[in-house]
Amino acid sequence: PAMPGGGVNGGSAQFDLDASCGASVQSLGFQLEALSAIMQGQQQQQQQQLPLDVITVEWSNRLGQLSLLEHLLACPPNVYSFTVDNEEALDASTVVVDGTLVATNCPNPRGWASSKVLQRLLHLSDDKNLHPKVREIFVVGLLSCPEIILCALVRLQLSVARSADQASGGDARAVAAANAGAGMPMKGELMRELIPLFFKPNPNNMGGGQGHPHGPQHNNVVRNMPGALRRLWSISQNTVVAACIEAWRSTAGGPPQTR
Repeated sequence: PAMPGGGVNGGSAQFDLDASCGASVQSLGFQLEALSAIMQGQQQQQQQQLPLDVITVEWSNRLGQLSLLEHLLACPPNVYSFTVDNEEALDASTVVVDGTLVATNCPNPRGWASSKVLQRLLHLSDDKNLHPKVREIFVVGLLSCPEIILCALVRLQLSVARSADQASGGDARAVAAANAGAGMPMKGELMRELIPLFFKPNPNNMGGGQGHPHGPQHNNVVRNMPGALRRLWSISQNTVVAACIEAWRSTAGGPPQTR
């Protein structure tokens, strides 16, 4: 296992996630009910939840790790609460309007706002065997909380690029460069889905109904356009300006209502 000691010690229980839990996820499908019972049982025994760092470090069982991340993102916060910093919390808040969660089909917004989760998914997407599955997971996020993914992805990219520029020492530079270059094809796919949603939107995409969209460009995907764009502006004004210019340029031949 890639994790120190192969697991996490907590009192009399030892959780070998890479070898045991990961294998269970892969072979048994790790149903949400079982996951909930395991997490709640762990909290009762150890009085603390599984650290996010343990879940998002490099695992040798990559498919098991990906399956675990998928199911944690589908769990409500009372089953697993992702630890986020202030900036990540602001990203997650883009799906909350007047104290009400508007992305009602997003069970765990803070999971999608977590830089550690996004970074690990991007690294996993570079495995050609896992890329399709990672994309499926991201599509779930695009359909449920594109506001969060847009802001968190741009913020993450700026952060890893800044870290790569500032890194000193061979090992630090290598790690920073790997993080900055992780998942570039996946990032490109995501931005090609996200930019039109927010900068060349179909008016039907800005509704508040529930619906059952089958892809990111179906109705009712973006629930809080103003909140997402305000947050993105605070992260990177250059990104907003560039996207607006590109949207204007690409619709030069269109009717006025599309501009």
